[in-house]
Amino acid sequence: MRNLDLLSAPNGRFGRRHDHGHAADRGHVELEPLPAAQPGSAYDLELGQFVVPGTHAVDGFAAETDAASEFTDCEIRTGRGPVESINQAKPDPVVGGRAERRVGVPPLARKQLRARYLAAVAALPLDAKRALGWLCRGPLATSPLFPTALRRTVLRLGGVKLGAMVNGLTRCYFESSNVSIGTGSYVNAGCWFEGAGKIEIGDDCMFGPQVLILTSTHAVGSDGEIARRSESLGVRIDDGCWICARAMILPGVRIGAGAIVAAGAVVTEDCERDGLYGGVPARRLR
Repeated sequence: MRNLDLLSAPNGRFGRRHDHGHAADRGHVELEPLPAAQPGSAYDLELGQFVVPGTHAVDGFAAETDAASEFTDCEIRTGRGPVESINQAKPDPVVGGRAERRVGVPPLARKQLRARYLAAVAALPLDAKRALGWLCRGPLATSPLFPTALRRTVLRLGGVKLGAMVNGLTRCYFESSNVSIGTGSYVNAGCWFEGAGKIEIGDDCMFGPQVLILTSTHAVGSDGEIARRSESLGVRIDDGCWICARAMILPGVRIGAGAIVAAGAVVTEDCERDGLYGGVPARRLR
């Protein structure tokens, strides 16, 4: 018969007692300590495990803040500062031990990687602007806890252009103010309007749940290189359209009046008026 008991080890940790044989043979007892990585109690934890990483994080943020005045957000976007823009900078032949890629997304240059902390600090104004937009045009502004009239009011304050009697608008997100929705339209729960480019929606349109409208894309060169900087292409949905649940409308598309886009369809090209479109990519069904 084998009994397993927990005993206190000499070093203050717990160990496991192995009792071999019968009661008469219990003179030989082995004590197996638990792995040192598992502290026996909270008193065994070293304060340095928490203090040292925290100190490094605070020091790093302080250094970034001190240098932020020399590195503006404009310099990231235009390339006229200490760091070239993401798209304008040519990658080094070798970046991080990797050879330069001729296709796909080009790797960042060493100069850009060295300035990553400064770039994070310089992006703080943009982050603050996005946070404000989330408050005025995000899920908080479209919470179902608010009455419809209040949701419409907050969205208009955030810059979204809404006609009269636009209903629904629960748990939706308008990434920018480049969105206009015509009178009498209905926007179901969870719709997402990316809005880097202009999104124009006509009167009396209906959107099912979780419809996604995108206006940003990335150019692909003849050599297969994918641009890091996005391009914006507007989307137009004419009067009386029905966009069903989880349909995706890609940049640069126009959907003609009275058209129906089936649930789950991915619209990559223009849709003619009064047509029914479905599939991936969407094709005219009737």
